[in-house]
Order: sequence, then structure tokens, then C-alpha cells
Amino acid sequence: MINQSTRYATLWALTLSGLGLYACDGDGGAPSGSVYSSPCSLEGEAICNDKCVDTRSNPEHCGACGETCPSGFLCVNGDCERGGCGAQEGERICDGACIDLNTDGQHCGACNVACAEGARCEGGDCLCATGLTECIDTCVNLEVDRAHCGACFNDCGSEQDCIDGECRTSRDELCDGEDNDLDGLIDEDKSGGPLTIDCSTLCGSGARVCVEGAFSECDAPQGTEEVCDSSDNDCDGLADEGLVTTYYEDRDGDGYGSADLTTALSSCAPPAISGPNGGAYVTSNIDCNDDNREVYPTAMELCDLIDNNCDGTVDEGCSCLQGETRPCGLDVGACRQGVQTCVGETFGACEGDEYIAPSPERCDGRDEDCDGVTDEELTPDLYEQAEDAQEGDPLTEGANDRCEGARQLMQSNSGAPSVSVEGASLYSSAGIDAQVARDIDWYRIKSTDAFFGFCTPTRPQCLTMTVDFEHPSSLGSDDLQVCLTQLVSLEDACVPADGAPRFCLGGGQSSELSSYDALRRTHSMALQWAGVCGIDDSRSFGVEVSSPLGVNSCEPYSLRFRTELSNSACPE
Repeated sequence: MINQSTRYATLWALTLSGLGLYACDGDGGAPSGSVYSSPCSLEGEAICNDKCVDTRSNPEHCGACGETCPSGFLCVNGDCERGGCGAQEGERICDGACIDLNTDGQHCGACNVACAEGARCEGGDCLCATGLTECIDTCVNLEVDRAHCGACFNDCGSEQDCIDGECRTSRDELCDGEDNDLDGLIDEDKSGGPLTIDCSTLCGSGARVCVEGAFSECDAPQGTEEVCDSSDNDCDGLADEGLVTTYYEDRDGDGYGSADLTTALSSCAPPAISGPNGGAYVTSNIDCNDDNREVYPTAMELCDLIDNNCDGTVDEGCSCLQGETRPCGLDVGACRQGVQTCVGETFGACEGDEYIAPSPERCDGRDEDCDGVTDEELTPDLYEQAEDAQEGDPLTEGANDRCEGARQLMQSNSGAPSVSVEGASLYSSAGIDAQVARDIDWYRIKSTDAFFGFCTPTRPQCLTMTVDFEHPSSLGSDDLQVCLTQLVSLEDACVPADGAPRFCLGGGQSSELSSYDALRRTHSMALQWAGVCGIDDSRSFGVEVSSPLGVNSCEPYSLRFRTELSNSACPE
């Protein structure tokens, strides 16, 4: 049998012989004097069993002739490898699979060496993304991670945030030039704009804006000095207060009017119009007979059995008999008659131990001027005047006797001073409509959550509106009462909120939420309601002041409203 090398040599000899290029030697070997190249001249090739084989990839001659790879193995670069794994650099069999240890995150650099969460395997090494750091089993951002703030396992806890690698405590944003809530913005509200505080007044809306760490001045229209123009110039809820004068009709034209309020007008200037009976308007109301032009306070007394000068005495100074006496004065109201004695044919002054002459009317439940009417012609209750009254209109007594005419008070802002009602009274004068049995005062007020946008959203909060009612000194603690009811809106005091309860002070019907300070003559009550930060929890209330006993008093009462806000849940 001719081996492979002999065959190749013979083929070469025949080829060259045919070309006349050489002659074989006597042993049949390669031709002498010729250039000869072995057919197994490539790197890794060898003649095994008369064959030229590549020992780098032949599984029967892997690395050398006769080195056979086991079943299931391949020859790779002269080494036996299972399934051919290893043909690429870094490939290895891990858990029965061919794995690239250079890139596999579960077998990075070696079998079963897993990279942390968020890391990648690159060149057999586990690498976190740029800006992240490996903390045992995960890649984290040390600048913002609360569990690994600034360093692995530096935990900020639940009360702090990780800002720029430091644990800091977050607070509600304040107007102080600092980032209190740690959101990267300074002095901002929930919308990202500057912090603002509502400072609206009855003159108009306004706000205080946070600028460079401090709130600006309020830009709401500011009140001015009150002038007589039927407007609320100083924004205190009253128009023309302190400037209004009551004018009375002078029916008989003698310069003095009567105390009849049914024809009176309340105005800043003398009315240019005539009264219902054609008379002019004057400031005096002490004419004792306004239908007789000859009878008025400064008239000369005549001997005509008439009190011409309205001093309560008839025909004083007229002729009489020496020692003659006669009754004089009035026996009406607080007045008591006296006696006049004739001296030198002239009656003297009205006198006597029981004599009481008329005096100016005072608010004390008595008729001092002895005109048959009690406590009339006193300072008018400006809260009774219609809000839309024009100059020259009469004082619309009873304008706020119904919920439809409730006077709107300044809003009670949380954290702001109290809103007060001063100088109001439950008083029905002689001129009141006969159909109105008693005076009732209605008001409407809004208790505002002025800081609802300046806190952590969804955090519970509690609002409290305190109401103080000081009754007149001449009345008992239960002669008057104040009742509050939550409204659907501030615009209508007649529509209570659905299911809203009625809370009362005084009148013998005080709520369990109220208390009474006898020394200060003051009933107090605190109304609380739960709220949520970020939501406007303001509420509007209708306020009714009345007397269950029908008491009529010109002595003023006082009302005060104050709203407070707590950044925590209301107590149970």
C-alpha cells in the first residue's frame, strides 16, 4: 500500500518527468536537484495516518496526531471544548450553557458572579452607569438616594430628604429666601409661582407677594378718609359713618321739627327736598306742636292757655292773684308736674319737691324728654341702613332685619386681627313699621383659609372661628342671642349649607360649644372644622342677632370674629 507521502512524491515525479525537468533516483524518492514543498505546509497542519490534517480543529487529532476529543467535544485552537464553547474569547460553559463572561450580567468574569441591580458587565467587570455607585446589590445615586445619601448605607430616615448628598429636613415653603421644602425652588407656591397672601379688603382684592425673601406691601385698594358720598371710603363696612345727621320735617315752618321719625331723613347734608307734608327739613326736633306756627321752643309765652314756648308750662308770666297756685309741667314719661305760685300778679317758675322737667333723651329705657316715646332720636344704627341707600334717602330702619338684607362684614382671615361689629343695637324706634314686631340684625361673614396654598399638600389641618358676643350692660345674659349657620355661599344669607346645624349664644339656647364670662358680659363660642392642606377650606356663615323675649334696647352690643389655623388634625 502506498502511503500518502509516497503518492504525492510519485505524482510530482511523473509531472516533472513529463516535462523533462528531472529524473527520479533509484529509491523512488523525491527528485534530486529540484525545489520541493510539502502539501502540509500551513500552520497547525500535520500528516496523521497518511493524511494532512489541521490539528487545531480536527477532533481526532486535536493538538497532535492521535489526540482524540471525547464525544460531544469540539477541537478549538488545539484544545477539546464541549459543544464548541470557547471559540470566542471569554466564552465558558456555566450551568450547562455557553456564556460570554465578558458581557453576561449573571456570570461576569466568572461563572455565577452576578452584577448588582442597575449595573452592566463590561470586559468581565461589573460597572454601574455614570453617576451611580454600587452598594452591594444595587447601583444608587448617592446625591439623592435617601437610603444611601453621600455614602452607601447612610440612611436619611423618613423625616429627611437626600439633597446633593446631604440629609436635610423638608419644611413648608416660607418667604425667607430659602428652599424650605427642598424642591430646588425658593419661596414658591404649589404652582411654582411666588408665594402670595390674600389681603383683600372691602375696597377690593389684593395680595402680598414674596419678593427676595420678604412679602411686599398689600396692593389692595386702601381705604381713605370717610367722606359723605354714600360710599364706604375707609373700607370698614359702613358708609358715611360719623357724618350722617338726622333731619326732621318742620311741618308748620317755624324752624323746629317734631320727633316723628316716619318723616325724618338721615343725610350728610340738609335735604334739598320737602317732607311728605311739604315742610322743610331741620335738625331740631323739639317743637311740642308742629302744626301750630306760633308754638316753638323760643316763642314768647302768651296768656292763651297754651304752652307757646314748649317749656311744659302754660301762660307763665300772665296776671294772677297773689298766692294763687296752679299745676305746671308734664306728667308724662320721666317728668312730674310741679306747682306755680302767683307773686306780684305773675306766676313764678314751675317748682316743687316732685317736679321733674323734661331733659335730653338718653338710652336708658326712660322717656326723659317726656314726649311719650322712649329712647328715640339717639345715634342711628348704621348697620340698619340699606347698603345701596343714596344720599337723601331716609334711614331704612329694618334694612338688615331679614336675611335678604344681611350686612356683609369684612372677611375673617386666618391669623389676622378680629373683625368687629360695634355700635349696633336691637332697637325699634317710634318710626318703625308697625308690622315689624321687633328688631333683628342679620350679618354675613366669610372665615378664610388664607394660607391654604402654603403647606404640604394632603396634610390635615384644623380651622377655628371664635365668636365673642358682649351684651349691653343694662340687659341680662339671656335677653339677646346670636345664632350662626354655615351658608352655601357668602352672597346669600338665606340659604344654609346642606345639613348645616345652627349654633347659638345666649337667649337661653347656648350651644354646648359656648361659654359665658359674667365679668365681661361676654358669650364665647369656638367653631372648628377639619381641612386638608392645598384645598381652600374657607366657610361662610349667616349671623342672626335677636331677642327671644322681644327686648327693645338702644344700648349697643359688640360682636367679634377671629379665625385661626392649625397645621394638624382637629382634636377628637
